[in-house]
Amino acid sequence: MGIIFFSLTGCPDPGGTLMVTVFGLGHVPFEVLTQNVPTNSDTYITLANDNSLLIDRYYNNNFTIPVGGNPVGIALWQAGHRLYVINNAGLSISVVSISPVLNKSQVVASISEPVFHHMGDAVVTPDGSSLYVATDTNAISVLSTTTNTVLQTITDPGISYPAHLAADVYGRYIFVSDMSDNAVSIISTTTNTVIQTIGVGVSPNGMAQTPDGKWLFVVNSGSNSISVINVDSLSVVRTVSDPSFDNPQRIALDPVCPQALVSEYTTGSISFVSEDALINGTGQIVTWEAYVGNNPYDVCVIPAGYAINALPGTSFTDNEGTAYAVVGLQGDRALAYIDLNWNNTCN
Repeated sequence: MGIIFFSLTGCPDPGGTLMVTVFGLGHVPFEVLTQNVPTNSDTYITLANDNSLLIDRYYNNNFTIPVGGNPVGIALWQAGHRLYVINNAGLSISVVSISPVLNKSQVVASISEPVFHHMGDAVVTPDGSSLYVATDTNAISVLSTTTNTVLQTITDPGISYPAHLAADVYGRYIFVSDMSDNAVSIISTTTNTVIQTIGVGVSPNGMAQTPDGKWLFVVNSGSNSISVINVDSLSVVRTVSDPSFDNPQRIALDPVCPQALVSEYTTGSISFVSEDALINGTGQIVTWEAYVGNNPYDVCVIPAGYAINALPGTSFTDNEGTAYAVVGLQGDRALAYIDLNWNNTCN
């Protein structure tokens, strides 16, 4: 596919021009995750049909690491320089040691347990002590990151086809979006039990919590909406819809601008959603929509001030405080980098 540049403008006019850069991977990106280290940023992508992990390294290089069969979920323990890759077909977890030395990142352990069946998403607690993994259609397993062993498997009537896991920023809860039950299960990290099940929209998928820990945004793929959960009361305060929502999959928060980025799988767009509209129910919900390519799935944001490089010889080095969104395009088997510098009041 090579590198393609889109010069896009939106309505209302954001006061600038947005640039989307797309380059082909040749394989299907499933989950995308970034790590910011001093002044640079790495991007990690599970290539579901290639049984590998792609490391898109900031200093002008990228390389792949063989993992297990059909890698889907990915979780990062940044303080411990560890990645956990969930291999659905291989029924295993690859533990990857992240090295700053080029091509020295490697799989240091492979975890296989009898409880591993229908594997999916994963998340590490903020303190790095525990890894929570969807290991079946109705179970979440808790692993020790010290011993790489399963400590406990959580089953509950409310957990049904978990699509996405997220860790509370204060370490109190693990949030699980239950696709079949149209709900979000709340797991206490103290007791490792489901303490509440919150009904949301149809087929909930991606989730994102605000940095202050007060709000959890849940993308409902089946009902084209976003549910807003008050984390203090563990209750839905509102559900918002917009005509641009079309099979939304994942959501990421801009660390500078008060906005969320939502991937629209069917239309191939990223919707920029006002956090104020989500939290307070006022104002325009979607302020911007940008076409990026076929079937965008996972999305994450690299803050301003970090140097990134997408391909050898193609520099995205940030010299002007630019932030970027990274989107995995499953239909195009590609990655899209969205330059967010168009909104000069935020980036």
